[in-house]
Amino acid sequence: MEKFKYKITQFYVSVNINKRGEKMTGRLILLNAFPVNAFEYQKFEARFEKSNFTDMKFSELRCSEIRCYIRHPSTLQLINSKLRTNLQPSSGLYQFQRGDEIYVVTLKAPERGKEMTAVTENDIEIWKVSVKVI
Repeated sequence: MEKFKYKITQFYVSVNINKRGEKMTGRLILLNAFPVNAFEYQKFEARFEKSNFTDMKFSELRCSEIRCYIRHPSTLQLINSKLRTNLQPSSGLYQFQRGDEIYVVTLKAPERGKEMTAVTENDIEIWKVSVKVI
């Protein structure tokens, strides 16, 4: 049996780095409502704070990926134009992970049975949700 010796000359580590040179962590989560059943914990606290697209953009720069769970095409069109992304409508189910940065984007005055074809910043509310597992 032969023995082989290996000399490691280079070692590469893959780390996501944002434009400012900071390590990117977590996920940016975009929801149209806050799903309590997405949390498998028996106790958690959720704090809701009014937000805006500027805050959401800073979160995007910190996060390693964006997960969107919004189906409304006009709302997504507005988000895509503000964040310069190409998010697609999704009917997937969100499951919480520690480190998620959660934003709930909802219409201020939704009307049952009516589809809004053009949404502006004045038509929506953005809430940043901070979750603490107890």
